[in-house]
Amino acid sequence: MFDQEILKKIDAYLAENKQVILDEVAQLVEIPSVSHKSDEFGKPFGEECAKALGAVLEIGEKYGLTAQNYNNYCATLTMAGENPEQIGIIAHTDVVPATGEWHYDPFKVTYENGYMFGRGVADDKGPFIAALHAALCLKKIGLAPKHSLLFLLGGSEETGDDDIGYYLRSNPAPRFSFIPDTDFPVCCGEKGVIRCDLLSQPLDGNIVEMKGGTVKNSVADFAYVVLNDLTKEKLQGTIPDEFDLEDTEEGVKITAHGRGSHAAFPEGSVNAIYKLCDMLYKYDVVHGPQITAVKVIRDMLSDHYGKGLDIEMSDEPSGKLTHIGGMIDFQYKRLVLSVDIRYPVTVNDDDIMIRLIHRAFRSFFEIRNFTNTKPIYIPADQPEVKALNDVFNFVMGTNEGCYTTGGITYARQLPNAVGFGPRLLHGEPNPFQEQGRGGLHEPDECVKIDKFMETIKIYALSILKLDKIL
Repeated sequence: MFDQEILKKIDAYLAENKQVILDEVAQLVEIPSVSHKSDEFGKPFGEECAKALGAVLEIGEKYGLTAQNYNNYCATLTMAGENPEQIGIIAHTDVVPATGEWHYDPFKVTYENGYMFGRGVADDKGPFIAALHAALCLKKIGLAPKHSLLFLLGGSEETGDDDIGYYLRSNPAPRFSFIPDTDFPVCCGEKGVIRCDLLSQPLDGNIVEMKGGTVKNSVADFAYVVLNDLTKEKLQGTIPDEFDLEDTEEGVKITAHGRGSHAAFPEGSVNAIYKLCDMLYKYDVVHGPQITAVKVIRDMLSDHYGKGLDIEMSDEPSGKLTHIGGMIDFQYKRLVLSVDIRYPVTVNDDDIMIRLIHRAFRSFFEIRNFTNTKPIYIPADQPEVKALNDVFNFVMGTNEGCYTTGGITYARQLPNAVGFGPRLLHGEPNPFQEQGRGGLHEPDECVKIDKFMETIKIYALSILKLDKIL
């Protein structure tokens, strides 16, 4: 498929620049760019997210790329070609919070046993650096693409805020784009995403505070409740030891710990909200009508595949619907559960909504803050999609086809865009024995270094291939 001399030159570039590449990943990881809404002028997603975009521009300018900041909503790096039509590489510089117990410093890259650890090495700072050096490699070996390359970096992808949309409102989208924010090979479809809050009726009882989770698109890895008529002494020996107890001025605080995971991939996770509600109901420590709402939430989160919400369904291209509870709060005597649903690409979303309304109404809950992001699907035989998939199989010596995901990427906001690696440990064992560690949105996020370097070769050859067929 490719001349051996080209492959040798790419390998030589990677060997010569390996430490520089890893250092640039570390430079970005050291910025704790967790996005949040900010009132500070010119920093819509906070100081650290602005700093991360600035670091990307600094890296790009160092290599002679044209850099532009779009008011810290997003940033671009452009490698101009003879053809002004663009091939887009769309990534993000924000990260999810570093919750849970980490063995390694989340905001400092650690190298151990052939892996690198740190928040963002896989999602999405590392993949951006890989794609950037794929382009730089081609330029260095005299094979710079004729099409212009546009690196578009968003500052708030994890929270779903308006980042690259800010760019697209005044600039055209690239002719074809790939998003290095999925697993290899080509992700040609993404499930629909419904998010909403489920609110109980105002209910009396002994709950004075209840919180869990940090973001709506991750399985809650902690949850706690404060009960005003109990003490640590009264509960010790009554409820399981795995729950933490602490006396506060308002009452006893009970904390449950779970195992977090991205909402698109809930398998193997343990939802701390479910765990807490299950215990509260089984051991009868919540009083009054509030216990009914606690049981409803427990039942809603009793599985990951829609059964608890009466919305079980699946299709052939994308498999089962999944759902998670990401956050819980207690407001004005109401329990508020944030739900994230990933539904199959061929499913009628009206059917889901009708079932969800019936489930909520039957349980005396209300639905608020409802959003619905439609699924996307591009046929696997589209020339650009086939080209990317062929390159991956050539480099890896495999024969894999395209796939769909429950994840949500920038591909939904762009015409003619697909996900294309390398977020997960493709074909490699997780270095941890325990589940819920090492992956995206998990403690000790990591990538295998030799696979990471191999990704740069895949991207370089993919850009060459796209340049020829567009």
